[in-house]
Amino acid sequence: MSAIVRVVKGISRLPELHHSYPVNLLTEKFVETFRAQLDEDVGLTDGLDVNLYEWLWHRGFHASTTSLVGSKLLEMYPDFDVDYRVWEDNLLTLLFGTPRLFAREAYRARDACVEKLEKWLQTGYQHPMQDGEDPDWTPYSGARIMRRRHELYKQRGLSIHGQAGWDLIFLAGILSNATPATGWMLLHILSPTSAPDFRSRIMQELQSCKRDDGSVNIPALVRLPLLNSAFHEVLRLYVDLLVVRHVDSSVALGTHYVKQGEQVMAPTWMTHRNPAFFYRPDVFDPERFLVTDPETGMLSYSATGLGGKYFPFGGGHYMCPGRVFAKQEILGTVAMLLLNFDITFRGFVKHTKGSWVAAGKNDFPTIKNGFAGNQVLGIEGDMQVHIKGRPSFSPEDSL
Repeated sequence: MSAIVRVVKGISRLPELHHSYPVNLLTEKFVETFRAQLDEDVGLTDGLDVNLYEWLWHRGFHASTTSLVGSKLLEMYPDFDVDYRVWEDNLLTLLFGTPRLFAREAYRARDACVEKLEKWLQTGYQHPMQDGEDPDWTPYSGARIMRRRHELYKQRGLSIHGQAGWDLIFLAGILSNATPATGWMLLHILSPTSAPDFRSRIMQELQSCKRDDGSVNIPALVRLPLLNSAFHEVLRLYVDLLVVRHVDSSVALGTHYVKQGEQVMAPTWMTHRNPAFFYRPDVFDPERFLVTDPETGMLSYSATGLGGKYFPFGGGHYMCPGRVFAKQEILGTVAMLLLNFDITFRGFVKHTKGSWVAAGKNDFPTIKNGFAGNQVLGIEGDMQVHIKGRPSFSPEDSL
C-alpha cells in the first residue's frame, strides 16, 4: 500500500481532508513562486507604469496555480489563464443553466479548461510517487493536498473527466477569490480617495513584522489590527455569497414557516449591507472591526457579536476550507508589494471599447456586474500606478 493511501485511509470526505492539511506549506510555495515572478520582471528595476489589478491578476494566477497543482500544468498550457478567465467571468451563467446556444464562448472556455486538466492529470498519473515518497510539492502533482484529493477521487471511482471538473472548481475557490480580494485591498490602500493616513498606518504595521533579514513574519502579519480590520472590511463589502441549507425538518424562522425538504438561502449581500448591523454599510471603513482594550488602550481586530450578521466564508461544516490559506496569501501579497516596492498612484482608468482610458480622479473602480452568489466580486475599472523595486529589494528577502 502506498504512503498516500495510508494517509487518507479513514478520511472519506473532502472537507475533512482540507481541514487536516497544514496550509503554511501552501503559503510558502505561493510566496516562493510570486517572489520569483517579481525577480524575473527586469522592468521593475527602473519602474513600470501598469494597471495595478490587471498586472496583479496574471501574477497571482500563476503563483496560486503553481503552488496548488504544480508547474507542469502551465508549462503544458501557457494559455490556461485565458480560458480560465473567460470561464470565471461566466461561471454563474453556466451554473444557472444558460443554454449553450446563448453562451457559446463560456461553454468553449469551460470545456477547454476541463480538457487541459484531464491531460494534466493523465501526465501526473504517469509520474507516480514511489513508496515512502511524500514531498510537500512536486512539479507534476503540486501540493500534497492535491495528491490527497486525487487519491480520494480514485477511491470513489471518478473518471478523469470528473476529476478534472472537481479540480477546476477547487482552483476557482482560490483563484477567483483571493486575487480579487487582494486587488480590492491594494486599491483601497493606494487610493487618494481613502483616508490620508490609512496607507501610512498600514505601512507602520507592516514594518513591525519585517525581520532583520528582510523577511516578513507571517504569523505576526495575520494578527496586525488595522490590516486585519481592513481585510475583513473588504470581505464584508465585496463578498457576495449565498449560503444554502436543506431543511431536514419543518421549522418556524421568525414569521416564516419553512417546510421539510425546502431550501433556504442566507445572502451575505443583504446581511453585510444591512444598516441595522453596520453603520454606513456602503462605505469602506478600514477601522470598522477595530476595538480598543479598555485597560491597555491597545487596538485589536474583533468580530465578536456579529454571529449571523457577518459570514464571508459561509458557516458550519462546509465553511470555506481555503480561508486560512486565502488570508495568508492575500495579506502576504500586500506585504510583499508594499514593503519592497515604491508604488505611486497615477490615476484611475476604465475599459471602454476594447482599450483602457483615463477616468475621473474620484472614479474608484466599481463592482463588476454579475449574478448573485459570485463570492468575491470582480473589479470593474483599474488604477494605473508606477511600481519600482526599492534598492534594498532582494527576492530572497521578500517574505
